[in-house]
Amino acid sequence: MPQKKHCCRPPVPRAIAAIARELAISGGLSQRQIVMQLKKRSISISLATIQRILAGTRLCDSLPEDAELPLPRPDELRAGESWCAPPQRCPDCGALILIEPCRTCRVRRLAMRGI
Repeated sequence: MPQKKHCCRPPVPRAIAAIARELAISGGLSQRQIVMQLKKRSISISLATIQRILAGTRLCDSLPEDAELPLPRPDELRAGESWCAPPQRCPDCGALILIEPCRTCRVRRLAMRGI
């Protein structure tokens, strides 16, 4: 079965997804109440993520337990670049990046030079 694309969202640990489902089923809690209960347990998760977990469209449901996230091919890296794991925000432009240094900043610098 082909793997679903993850759109740069890291998978939710299965244990957290199980807790969210348990709170929804046995506790009869709303999605917002589930977010608040998880925050009390020091688990920060968004309402949208809870919605996707309960709908069964979150990545944690589609991957086998031993699967790794698909990454672009290593030959796509230029000299001096490296992978960011997990994806993070560029401190200069704020773009979500998988590769350091930020390619968005590089393209903007080239555009300013007229290249």
